[in-house]
Amino acid sequence: MEENLKLSQLWLLENPLLAKKKLCELHQLNEDCKPTYENYYELATSIRQMRALLNDAKSCSIRTRPILLYYASVQLAKATIICSQLNSANHHLTQKHGVSIQSKKIVNGKYLEERIRIEKQGTLITWLQAISTLKHIQYSDVSETTPTQLNSLRGLQLSIKDLWTMLPESELYERTGSLTRKIYVDKLEISKERTMFTLPRILLAQWGLTIDQFEEWIRCQDIHHILTNIRYNDNKITLDLGTNLHSILHFKPSSHLFLQNNFHYFNNYNHNTCMIAFNGPQLPWPLSNELYLQEPIIYYMLLFHLSMLSRYYPLEWLDLIADDTSIDYMSIELLCNHTESVLIRYAIEWFILN
Repeated sequence: MEENLKLSQLWLLENPLLAKKKLCELHQLNEDCKPTYENYYELATSIRQMRALLNDAKSCSIRTRPILLYYASVQLAKATIICSQLNSANHHLTQKHGVSIQSKKIVNGKYLEERIRIEKQGTLITWLQAISTLKHIQYSDVSETTPTQLNSLRGLQLSIKDLWTMLPESELYERTGSLTRKIYVDKLEISKERTMFTLPRILLAQWGLTIDQFEEWIRCQDIHHILTNIRYNDNKITLDLGTNLHSILHFKPSSHLFLQNNFHYFNNYNHNTCMIAFNGPQLPWPLSNELYLQEPIIYYMLLFHLSMLSRYYPLEWLDLIADDTSIDYMSIELLCNHTESVLIRYAIEWFILN
């Protein structure tokens, strides 16, 4: 009931007069910022367009759905920019997307290796600035911290895999130890005295962690002191754990397709695989770059890439979605399924809960 009330309050902003009231509330502490007719009319239009695009996307196939969802995220970006920059004369102008795809064609089906570049100017950077400004205006911690050094993002290239490791719904997020409280390891030995696990040392490079950073992180997670020793060699890391592990280990057979609440994935291991779940605090991803992006920003980038393929590279796009049992297809489909709830949740946080 409460969620429905919040959603109703969000859609009320489609009324220009209520949009004007919201803008006045947001900027009530700044007498120099007075919403104009253009401000609140465009805010109402953006909210209405976002809702219409999300509704239309529900009835579309996966072939065209990413296009509508991408432009729904554009409308959320525009609404955020309007709310944060009343005195800006350029927020209503059509901007560049602010992102580009490095490779215009998927090579050898390596979709996860495709890269997206953050441009120096455009909607994405302006949106990030607006999020930071809006949070400051509201004086409330309603969303995650925005990267403070936006210059460090300009020109940055991230792979599809990089972006998916930052989404809580994705299996890649689950498998990235520096982001979650979980590590997937191979079980080598169980005895009355100890349980020994290994994981490839190359994962440290993938996570952007040094040995010291990894050990500091894993010790921080280990609030129950189940780790008795950590050993390193050239190829692997060995973890010696205590024996009372029933509450923290979840065994998974190898090479089995799992259906979580969100994303499908394969555990493609040669040995028996289990998950060590810790209860300590999380660290931002990746630790070495101190980079963190809100979910709508990540969805914006991923959907931009898919919409570009759908519009301009139909052969590659049809090949990508041809097999509805492939991990790429299922991930794209579930990404689309989550877009509406993510955009609405953040819209409520930014525009209603303040």
